[in-house]
Amino acid sequence: MAPSAKASNGSGRFVFWVAIVGGFLLGSSSRKGILDIGGSMAMKQTNSYFQSSAMGKEEAEAEESNNPIDTTLIIITSLIPTHPSLRIINQTIDSLRFLQGLPSNSPLFISIDKPAQEKQPGDFDRLRQYIDNLNQTYGVLDHVTLIEAPGHVGISGNIKQAVDRVQTKYLYMIQHDFAFARTINHTETIQVMEQYPKDMRIVRFNKRSNFAAGVDKGDCFGMETPVDNVNGLHFTKTKGWSDNNHLATKEYYDEVLGLFHEFFKVRARPVRYNMPLEWVMMNHAGSNCTWWGPHLYGARGEPPTLRHLDGRNTQQ
Repeated sequence: MAPSAKASNGSGRFVFWVAIVGGFLLGSSSRKGILDIGGSMAMKQTNSYFQSSAMGKEEAEAEESNNPIDTTLIIITSLIPTHPSLRIINQTIDSLRFLQGLPSNSPLFISIDKPAQEKQPGDFDRLRQYIDNLNQTYGVLDHVTLIEAPGHVGISGNIKQAVDRVQTKYLYMIQHDFAFARTINHTETIQVMEQYPKDMRIVRFNKRSNFAAGVDKGDCFGMETPVDNVNGLHFTKTKGWSDNNHLATKEYYDEVLGLFHEFFKVRARPVRYNMPLEWVMMNHAGSNCTWWGPHLYGARGEPPTLRHLDGRNTQQ
């Protein structure tokens, strides 16, 4: 069922690109930015953001009118040792400035999983404070929606609860501890996907340089495709499917979730959302690289587009 939306106006514009140094924004404990999927809260209508701190109001409005909203950003997050601090996710959100040409009023979903049980005393309290900090810092913005899972839903369940709410043609899937490391030409990449909808349905951003290493090893790497060099942009075909940051069509993601459910159905097993989507998709991309395999952003040998902040192994 499509979520309802509340009205917004020009007064809801905020400067998004701010340097967050120390502490959190002080404010009320309001949860207006949170969509609790266990309840019936309405999703907020998105509004202007991604405005450079140097961008004036007129320039921002002109930029919005020239760029249609066709892309949603999803950041998936879960409990890590540094919580309740926002230090890790702040760096990732700040790196979104590298998405060159992304409209300033594109919606952002922050999708939050919960642990099944406490590994350390106080884990639930730390996560609760982390969610409150997210809400006070980002949830107060009309364009940001926090999606809070009712309990432990696993990485794939966390992805699904956000994807199900996407109403744009394209989406970025972003992990909370993978920051973009260099400029990504969002506008031209979308244009290539529009021109070649059957040839490039998903673009992966690499934490390594673009060589046939790791999940990218195999005959498919560098396979010639119609989008290898389009409009001055280069892409490299691979079978390496990863849940690291990527850009895809909503239609592609719906198909991916369908394959995930089919994996369990044919085995007559209940769906386990704590199993990563990439475990299923590596098999499909390996057997049909042309249709399911992603393209890496950039030509062979180009440097990484991501910087791993390693939230799981970063301590306070």
